[in-house]
Amino acid sequence: MGMGPVDIQTSPKVGREYSPAATTSENGGGKKKQKEKELDELKKEVNLDDHRLSLDELSRKYQVDLSRGLTNTRAAEILAQDGPNALTPPPTTPEWVKFCRQLFGGFSILLWIGAILCFLAYSIQAVMEDEPANDNLYLGVVLAAVVIVTGCFSYYQEAKSSKIMDSFKNMVPQNGFLPSTLLGIRLDWDDRSKNDLEDSYGQEWTYEQRKVVEFTCHTAFFASIVVVQWADLIICKTRRNSVFQQGMKNKILIFGLLEETALAAFLSYCPGMGVALRMYPLKVTWWFCAFPYSLLIFVYDEVRKLILRRYPGGWVEKETYY
Repeated sequence: MGMGPVDIQTSPKVGREYSPAATTSENGGGKKKQKEKELDELKKEVNLDDHRLSLDELSRKYQVDLSRGLTNTRAAEILAQDGPNALTPPPTTPEWVKFCRQLFGGFSILLWIGAILCFLAYSIQAVMEDEPANDNLYLGVVLAAVVIVTGCFSYYQEAKSSKIMDSFKNMVPQNGFLPSTLLGIRLDWDDRSKNDLEDSYGQEWTYEQRKVVEFTCHTAFFASIVVVQWADLIICKTRRNSVFQQGMKNKILIFGLLEETALAAFLSYCPGMGVALRMYPLKVTWWFCAFPYSLLIFVYDEVRKLILRRYPGGWVEKETYY
């Protein structure tokens, strides 16, 4: 008669066994406790008592002279232990993966299957019949062409949108080193522990950023050598005649010019060359830096050959003819 309420109050074990709400609450409480435990573990990893220490205690803790800062040896040890003081960029998707997604993703895979089936049907007809109909072949070519053109166009649109978004990242203050400031900074430039070297505009450069700029300059110098070699190769084609008289009919020479230029571009723009050969991509305009020197060499030799033809046996021929 009055046992129901008494049983509920005096038997919490039974209530917990049969109550769905109690089970849900218990699971939720377990997850909450787990999150609190993980949060406590994270808090334990970071000791935030530096603000309570005196200057002497802080100096002893971090082994630093408050008036002079860290020594180069200590700074190098911290850099090796904790890495550079820079944010790690988020992982990016390679361009070939983006292109393959546009080419084989979504509805495109169905069109590829249709094209493959058309080619398969045409192959079977070619084996079974002497003069098979070309309908399946034409249909397969059309389907494959539609998929490729559509994929290229979609990839172009996506790449264009990505460049627009990346342009916002490039909105950085004016920066760079004027030639006059580069004299006498080699020690600071090569110091791995110095990640706040100021340029001519007050911007700070880390060691990795400085080395990327340095190796990019090396790549530009290599490209300049290739451009100047164009003129060197062309002027060696004749000893007296002008190149305009002789013409450019040597196919091997033309192939050599194109091949060395393509190789230089490959070494500059191929992914992984920054690690393998320390060569980095160049802006298109940087290839034209050596054009005036290449043109100067070409004009100089044309004038020299003109003097040789006009005044044979003269001083120019004695001193420069080979």
